[in-house]
Amino acid sequence: MTRDEAAARRVGRALGNYLSTWAVPFAQIIDSERALGMRGEEYKDVAKDPTLEFGSTFEKEIKRPFDARGFTTSAAEEAALPARERLFQEKSSRVGSALKVGLGLTLRTQDSEEGEYIKRLGLTEFELGSTSKVPSIRRFENAQLRDIIPGIVDAAQAYEESSRDTYKGSPELQDEMTEQEFVNSRIKPLITTQIKAAKKQLSDGKTVMADAPAYIEAMTAYRRLPSDIRKNAASEFLLREGRPANGGDVEDLFALAEYGKALRDAYK
Repeated sequence: MTRDEAAARRVGRALGNYLSTWAVPFAQIIDSERALGMRGEEYKDVAKDPTLEFGSTFEKEIKRPFDARGFTTSAAEEAALPARERLFQEKSSRVGSALKVGLGLTLRTQDSEEGEYIKRLGLTEFELGSTSKVPSIRRFENAQLRDIIPGIVDAAQAYEESSRDTYKGSPELQDEMTEQEFVNSRIKPLITTQIKAAKKQLSDGKTVMADAPAYIEAMTAYRRLPSDIRKNAASEFLLREGRPANGGDVEDLFALAEYGKALRDAYK
C-alpha cells in the first residue's frame, strides 16, 4: 500500500463514518426490509481491494459505511457481496430484525464453542484475526483460520488439563498465583503463537503463500475427524510428544490426523 493510498483510506474512512451518522434515521427502512424478508440478514463485506490511486481509494472509503448499512446498495447488490468472514462464526447473521425495528434490539448469531472458550481466556477476534489490508486476502485468511481454530483449541484444552494437574502438584505455584492464572499463562500464548504461525502459512498479507494448499490439506484431514476423536488425538499427541500439537505446523496437523485415524479404527 502506497503512502498516498494509506492517507486516502484514513481520511476517507473518517469522513465516511461521520457523514453516515446523518443517515441513521434511514436505517429503520433497511431494518424493516430485513424484517419483511426483502433483504438478507447475513453480514456482508463491502470492502474492496486497493487500487493504489488516491482519488479512487478516497471515494471507496467515504462510500463504505453507507454500503455497509445498506443505504447505497439494493437488496440484490447486497446479496451478491461476499460474506463477512468471522473467526468464531461460520455464518455471521443478524437475528430477529423485527426486534430491532420494534424495540431497538440488535441480535446476531452466537459464536462457536471454540470461540467462547478463547474469549473466556481474554483473547478477542480482533487480536487474532487477519490484519491484511487487502479485503480478499483478509476474507481468505479468516475463513481458513476459522477452520483451524477447533484443532488449536483441542490442543489447548489437552494442555489445560495437563497444566491443572501440574498446578495441583506444586505448592510453590499455588502460593504465587491462582489455578486459572497459571492455566491462562500457558494457554493464551499457545493459542496466539499458533494462530500467528497459521497466518504465516496462509499469506504474507498481500498474496496467498505458495505452501498454503499443503497447509489447508493437512488442516482439512484433521478437521474431517469427529470432534471427540480430534480431542483424543490432541491428548495422545501431548502424551507421546511431550508438548501440545502446533496447529500452525503442517507436520503436526498430519500427525494429529494419523493419531485420530488410529484411534477411530481402534474404537470400531
